This record gives sequence, C-alpha cells and structure tokens, in this order.
Amino acid sequence: MRTKTTIPRFHQAIAGHLFLAGHTVLVTTTAFEATAADTLSQAAGGTVVTLARGEWDSEKWTPLRLPHQKKLRTFVQRNESIGVEAFTDEERKNRLDNVLLMTDTGTTEGEFEVIFSLSGQSGSAPGIFLGPRIKDGVLDTSIALFVATYTMAVWKTQIDPESGETKYTHLVRVNRWTEPNRKHVLRCRYSRKQNSVVIRLDQSDPIMLRNTGVDMNSLIGIWACHGPCDFYSVKFTQKPVLQWSASDPKKQQ
Repeated sequence: MRTKTTIPRFHQAIAGHLFLAGHTVLVTTTAFEATAADTLSQAAGGTVVTLARGEWDSEKWTPLRLPHQKKLRTFVQRNESIGVEAFTDEERKNRLDNVLLMTDTGTTEGEFEVIFSLSGQSGSAPGIFLGPRIKDGVLDTSIALFVATYTMAVWKTQIDPESGETKYTHLVRVNRWTEPNRKHVLRCRYSRKQNSVVIRLDQSDPIMLRNTGVDMNSLIGIWACHGPCDFYSVKFTQKPVLQWSASDPKKQQ
C-alpha cells in the first residue's frame, strides 16, 4: 500500500486522534491491558482458524495480488503463525511489499477477529480487508484497514481505470500507539444490510463507518504490508460483540 497522504504522527497510549474529512476529533481509547486470550474469551461461540503449522486448511484461503504485481506473493508458514519477513529495498521501491490472503465467511452479516503482531521496523503494517471485488486473482475494490505502531488507518482501495494502479482513498485514521512484537486483537463487524463496518483494535473505542461505497459481500482477508508481521488466528463469531451504537452500561447490568 502506498499513498501520498501525509498526516503527522502522534504516539498515544491512552488517547488517540481521529482524522476524518479534514477534521481532527479527540477519541479517548483504553490502553491494551488484557491479553489476546482474554479478549478472545469475550466473543461468544464461533469458529477459530489457527494459522499454526498443520492446523489450518490452506485450500479454503486464496492468495491475491495487486495489479502491479506480476507474481503472487505468499505468506511464510511458521510454527505458530503465518507471516512475512523483511522486504528488500528493491521490493519496497517497486511496491512488491504486499501479501494478501482471502477466505469466504459464507455470510454478508458477520463479525471476525484476527490475532496478529507487528514488528518495530518502520512501515510494518499488518491489516485486513473486507468486501473485496476480485478480477482474475487481482484485488480491485475493498475496504482495507492497516495497523502500524503509530496509527490505525482505514482506506477504500480501487483500481484506477486510467493508470491501472491501486488507488487508496483515505476514510479514517486513529493515531494510537500499538506495541510491536506482541500479540494484538483486531475485531471487525460488517453488514451489507446496514451498509456499515465497526472496527475495534484491542480495547480501544469502536469506530463505525457507514456508506463506504463498497458493497459488502461474504469475503474477507488478511494483508501484510511494508514490513515483518505475523497472523496467529482468525475467529468467526456467531454472536456479534461489536454493536452499531453505544448503550448505557448501567442498563446492561
């Protein structure tokens, strides 16, 4: 993923800054204190795909490429995860530092969570994508979300008909610190009916996007971008944890 958009970096452990439509809005977030396992336990029911060696069915996942990539890039299978090593300067220069893997959830109204880790190397940005439209194994349109140490950003991706290259349209960004070299949980609820997406990183406040311009389907995927990272599992939940709006916690007791 490459973009000419430039936004100053602010490292925030407790509070983040939300960039939306040219405005800056303060968003209070909670520092990640629970472990990945603690967060996973909050999700009711569902199916867990563990990406450890010999524990997942790769036939149910499809590697994709971006239009400028002539060959597929694939994840490296590790003992406890799949991931990517550091890209070379030449690969980064030629924008070959992207690896994508897609699966079909079987529903257009769903929620899933990904356990991942990122390195402290500059540019390392693991992420996910939703509602993709695919042409001959090439990603055309999608909603893509990337997590770097200094931010979490959401984009709309689409192939530019004139250049044939992937165009990234910035949707929203939260500047918050994400600790490298440890596990984190990225949860996402999506809905074609609601035409909406809700995203939560670790224990941060959820972010909701509506009318994204992407028609949600049942396809989702993981995306390694720019630097070393690992994906440990993907969990598809039967009962959503994320809600479309907040409610009074006192009334939930």
